[in-house]
Amino acid sequence: MMPTNQTKKFKIGNFVFQVTYPDDICPPKNFLLFETRNEDAVVDYSYCIERKTSIEFQEILESLKQTPVAVRDDLMVYRDSSLEMRLIRARGREDYYALYDEQTEAQAIIYLNEAMLNLLVLDTVFSSLFSLERRLLSKSGLVLHCAYLQYGQNAILFSAPSGVGKSTQASLWEKYKNGAVVNGDRALLLCQKDKWHAYGWPVCGSSEICHNTSLQIRAIVMLSQGKKNELSPLSSMQAFKELYSQITINSWDKKAALDSMELLEHLIKKIPVYHLSCTISKEAVDLLADELYPSMAYAEPDYFIKRSGGSQKMPIDAKEYFDLLKEQVTLGKEVSMIITGNSMSPFLEHGKDTIYFKKPDRKLHRGDMVFFQRENGKYVMHRLYKIKKEGCYFVGDNQTEIEGPLPEERIFAIITKVKRKGQILDKRSFWWFFFSHIWLHLVPFRPFLISLYQFIFKK
Repeated sequence: MMPTNQTKKFKIGNFVFQVTYPDDICPPKNFLLFETRNEDAVVDYSYCIERKTSIEFQEILESLKQTPVAVRDDLMVYRDSSLEMRLIRARGREDYYALYDEQTEAQAIIYLNEAMLNLLVLDTVFSSLFSLERRLLSKSGLVLHCAYLQYGQNAILFSAPSGVGKSTQASLWEKYKNGAVVNGDRALLLCQKDKWHAYGWPVCGSSEICHNTSLQIRAIVMLSQGKKNELSPLSSMQAFKELYSQITINSWDKKAALDSMELLEHLIKKIPVYHLSCTISKEAVDLLADELYPSMAYAEPDYFIKRSGGSQKMPIDAKEYFDLLKEQVTLGKEVSMIITGNSMSPFLEHGKDTIYFKKPDRKLHRGDMVFFQRENGKYVMHRLYKIKKEGCYFVGDNQTEIEGPLPEERIFAIITKVKRKGQILDKRSFWWFFFSHIWLHLVPFRPFLISLYQFIFKK
């Protein structure tokens, strides 16, 4: 008895497609993450999968008369005007397992060799049936070979040839920064309203980490292994060369190749691209974090929740978390968190020292450490530099630039004590007095004094 067919709708990025396939074929679990049950979603493309016996499949292959325009180990491509036909096989295998045949600009038939259906459990094999990179290009999308990391509300993409350590660097951010890997091998990059976002992809390589998550891209980092950690921004030409080699580009299709290059040029104009020569270390993470988030002077907490059904951590919105903390402070509670960022150094050390804060219960003074909210909504912890009629001015202990004025109403918490190098310090301690009084008078000399401090205490 021949199996019946079922139809499911999927959405990857902004590309909605439906697939009709026999009931006895089960898409891989990572592919099913992208199934959409939105009945109102308009279908961009339709695929129909048909099983063929080995004899029937061979007869179809023998009927192909045209000359292929591209031949690879895993692919043979034919073109008829704007439509494509692809013979697909797994790398290292002799026989082809599928023939992808575009009928129109919005529909394709996929013939499967039923003798090789067991291969479809593999993400790469199943996803290769649909020429997704071809379809997504028409949606202003590029597929990048990278480890896709979620950090707060942003995506950081680590790209390099296989074996360099993309997933390793991303996992270090999980360990030391509470980041979360969305995909260990691929990301879809989409330009929407002149902004670039990363989206999940149904293929994740050996990392086995695959999630359907979209985020605005903060940076792309091209990796290489090194004996020491060195970070440098890439010029437009360098970035283009490095990224071009890691983006899926169908070179046999001249228009598609030109469209890909045009999108890549736009991507480089909008997103910073770095080269990081690195070791497997916390120092590599800190080096990149300091570059990407130089003004992260607030204490960023462990604002993560567990993904349902697993132990993988998933960041929630940072502003949402701080809104909750602000609410707790408003209710009269004292809140504590580990500080992140270097702008309060050398008094407070990034990732190690803890601050305790609550709603101000007295008049504020010059030198107080306070939490305030900028006009753009960002939460910041700095020291009060001065209070004037027009508002309050602030400065970090590691900064020389004064910020302000801002209305005093934007200050919602005052730091009451800190845990520094394992010891609790408050206003009665020497170092508290030193940084809240003497250090404020030394703003112009701070670069020299901080260098001297590091030479004496950290050599």
